[in-house]
Amino acid sequence: MKSNWKLKPSKSEATDLIARLLAQRNIFTSEDERVFFDPDYDQDMADPFLLSEMDLAVKRIIEAGEKKERVCIFSDYDADGVTSAVMLTDFFNQLGIDNFCYIPNRNQEGYGLNFKALDYIKEKGAKLVVTADCGISNKEESKYCQKLGMDLIITDHHYVPAELPSALAIINPGKKNDQYPFKELAGVGVAFKLVQAIAKTKKDYPKGKEKWFLDLVAVGTIADCVSMVGENRILAKFGLMVLAKTKRPGFQQMFQVGKMNIDENNLPNSHQVSFQIAPRINAAGRMDHANLAFSLLGLPVGKDAQARAMALDLEEQNKKRQKITNFITGEVERRIASYDFMPKIIIEKSPGWDLGILGLAAGKLASKFFRPVILLSENKDVFKGSCRSIESFNMIEALERNADFLLKYGGHSQAAGLEVTKANFQRFKKAMIDELEGYADENFVNNIYIDAEIKPEEITIDLVKKLSQFEPFGIGNTPPVFLLKNAQIIDKKTVGNGEGHLKIWIKVMGNSENVLEGIGFGLGDRIDELQVGRHFDIVCSLEENLWNGCNRLQLMVIDFE
Repeated sequence: MKSNWKLKPSKSEATDLIARLLAQRNIFTSEDERVFFDPDYDQDMADPFLLSEMDLAVKRIIEAGEKKERVCIFSDYDADGVTSAVMLTDFFNQLGIDNFCYIPNRNQEGYGLNFKALDYIKEKGAKLVVTADCGISNKEESKYCQKLGMDLIITDHHYVPAELPSALAIINPGKKNDQYPFKELAGVGVAFKLVQAIAKTKKDYPKGKEKWFLDLVAVGTIADCVSMVGENRILAKFGLMVLAKTKRPGFQQMFQVGKMNIDENNLPNSHQVSFQIAPRINAAGRMDHANLAFSLLGLPVGKDAQARAMALDLEEQNKKRQKITNFITGEVERRIASYDFMPKIIIEKSPGWDLGILGLAAGKLASKFFRPVILLSENKDVFKGSCRSIESFNMIEALERNADFLLKYGGHSQAAGLEVTKANFQRFKKAMIDELEGYADENFVNNIYIDAEIKPEEITIDLVKKLSQFEPFGIGNTPPVFLLKNAQIIDKKTVGNGEGHLKIWIKVMGNSENVLEGIGFGLGDRIDELQVGRHFDIVCSLEENLWNGCNRLQLMVIDFE
């Protein structure tokens, strides 16, 4: 399927490429540039008490500690939720607050608070429940929590429904009229603001000690694919520094088992978090129970042997997760191949699908076919599943418009979860098809956004080093993408497992190296489109490739024509 190249409109008349790239990210002043490249932890983040009801939450948690009351931390089972839970557990332990964590079973309980879990939490003696990365959609469950005589504090960042749940305090920057200036925090970011607020209030808590939680904050923030701008960028930037020298044996053993080159001399980047660390954390909740990842990351210093065994277990679960993901996507692709026409939304179900894997499979299919995807696992009278969307379609708003058909739903514009009864499935399916009725074909293409056209003489190793300072990358600050025109192909071949990747050598007049090497991951099947000696326009990003102790510039080929 042909991609649609879109050159981002220029926001600067500057001739300097770095200045133009900064302008693309709405960075124009020297102060904006300072915050982007060299933020100050204390100066550049907003006061946590600007979040509405933060004062109520802080007062109640401190009161729980003073009264020796038991607190339950109730979190989501993904990397954002698990890192939030580990952080809050560690922090409450530091404060001497009696606490325990409850993470629901993804396949049996589903997302968010549920009645049986609340009964269990009550039996365990909790007087206060603090959610992490969930709770904002649990209207009925919040009432039940109150009925059981437990106070509820909700920390969440998901879409805020019109009717809020009942709680002593709800901390979510997306709430209507909330005064917090940054609205895009991940769940772990919201939980960290709670930690900051309590640490600020507790005069005996060592100043700045909470910064050691930033390794968890960085992983949860990057894993949840929130905007990598503003405070998220600051939290991730400092958090990656902490992650490089983390004292957590869980992270240390995860890096060793996963063969990740991360230590004090090798600062991790957002790509490593997204594609190496986060999938392993998520594998626990998808394949069995997130308690494995929670326990691993929460292990104290000195528990290396235990961490090693748990990291090996997690590694095995991650491999199984990969196999099942490929099985489900393959099955859906075969169904799509049998369609009489390509629908504007892909909705499929099966009783044999693993609920914990459906989000990953839906994401892969949405990326391949450039359509919203809903995959459901059938279980008697209730279908549960995950949705992934495309740039032009807001999934959570569509679900809200059709909430009458659903038992439960929640999430973001591009990713959501839902439950629908068997009786309502066909009506729900038709309603979602109708949602996309007016969408034109141009909405279903792979848009490649190009930051700038680059001249051959601008492609240098020094430029690549400057571009590395744009890390951490994410939504709103994606790796810079360039258009290199009229590059001559002088050699080509396929490489990698199954010859799936494309390697090319190009001649570019005006560049001191004259010949540049490029790699196109997943483009091996397009090798016949290239002809040696012909000139092509290439869309690419630039990276530094370390091989045999030698640093070389490499083009990361995204597309060509």
